[in-house]
Order: sequence, then structure tokens, then C-alpha cells
Amino acid sequence: TLPVSRSIYVREKYFLHLLNTAFAVFLSLFITTARLLLDHTTVQNGPLITAALSSLVTAVLMNSFMIPLQLKFGAEKSRTTLMVFLGFAYLIGFSAWILIRKLNVNISDAIHLIRVENTAASVMWICAAMLVLMAVSFLLSLRIMKKKEF
Repeated sequence: TLPVSRSIYVREKYFLHLLNTAFAVFLSLFITTARLLLDHTTVQNGPLITAALSSLVTAVLMNSFMIPLQLKFGAEKSRTTLMVFLGFAYLIGFSAWILIRKLNVNISDAIHLIRVENTAASVMWICAAMLVLMAVSFLLSLRIMKKKEF
């Protein structure tokens, strides 16, 4: 058995994930700011927000899938499962892109309709979506650990 309860074990995994995510976001902000200053470019909010959000989204997406998979299948099988999942996602995205090109659909118009002009609202929606994804992943991980036999 584990020296701690199963729920504490899952909470610790997600706490470490949040620490790593915060580190990744701050590191990306630091690197982006340094790069802008080295290029003698005025530091603007756009590149900084993009750097922070891309780091946040990447870390949350990867860990939200990886932690439950790792708890369910173990380290090696979870990596294989994640790679297969990412391969299918890439295949679906690439197929959709080919279909859009063959149908001569102008996706820039669609992107313009989706884009929110208010940056603060966009950031809030993205952060809210990441919180929901983390919550679902956390609850799934708790359920996996409660059913797991050692």
C-alpha cells in the first residue's frame, strides 16, 4: 500500500503539475522578454500573452491527459497510449485541413468570426477552459486511483 492516502497521492501529482506549469509560464515570459529586449524591440503585451498562454495550454493539455493515463496504465503504456492518441488527433486535423482546401473554404473568414477582439476576455475563456480540463482530469484520476489495486 501507499504511505499516504490515494487522494493525497493524486493531489500531490496535480500540485507538482501546477508548480511545473507556473515555472514553464514564467520561463516562457522571461525568454520572450529577453528576446524582445535583445532585439531592441518594445516589449508589448501581445507576444507576452501569447507566450504565457501557449505555455499554459501546452502544459495543461499534456498533463491533463498524461496523469490519468499514467495512473491507469503505468509509465510506459501511458506514453504509448498518448502517442497513439496524438497521432489520431494529428491525422484528423490533417484530414480536415485537406478537406477544407479541396472544398475551397476560406478559413480566414471563419477564424475572424471566432476571434474575440477583447484580449482580456480571450485570456479569461482560455484560462476557464484549462481549469475545467484540469478539474475533469483530477476527478478522473481520483476515480482511477480509488479503483486501482496494488
